[in-house]
Parts: sequence; C-alpha cells; structure tokens
Amino acid sequence: MLEVSLILIGLVFFAWLFVLVRQAQRGLDAGHEALARPVVPVSLPPSNEAIIVAEGRGHIVFANEPARRWFGRCSPWRGP
Repeated sequence: MLEVSLILIGLVFFAWLFVLVRQAQRGLDAGHEALARPVVPVSLPPSNEAIIVAEGRGHIVFANEPARRWFGRCSPWRGP
C-alpha cells in the first residue's frame, strides 16, 4: 500500500511540475510579444537633426538617417 501511495504522489508531483513549466513558458512568450512592439509610435517630421529613440532599458527603438550617418552603418541598431 505504501508503494502505491508513493507512486501516486510522484505522478501528482510530475503533473504539477509539467503544468507549472507550461505556464511559465506561456508567460515568457507573452513577454516576448510585448517586447517586439515598439514602446512609442515614431512619427517624426523629416529634419536634418539626428534623432535616436530608446526604451527605458537602453534598447534603441528608432534612429533616423542623420543619426545612422553620424554613428556609421556598423551601429548596434537596425533602422527602418
């Protein structure tokens, strides 16, 4: 009887662990979708000034053409 109880407890534990991991993966996937969207919509008038828009964490969201020329084409961001 003890063996059956231990097997059932083990099965319940692994089922709980499986559900926990699946929920964590879904939460991470939702977080990646939110990060894929730009933080602010960028609609700036054309100008000769270099403009760089970055998130609070420092991730560059947008850089216009004068900014890309100023920092060079080997810059760490890809602009539109």
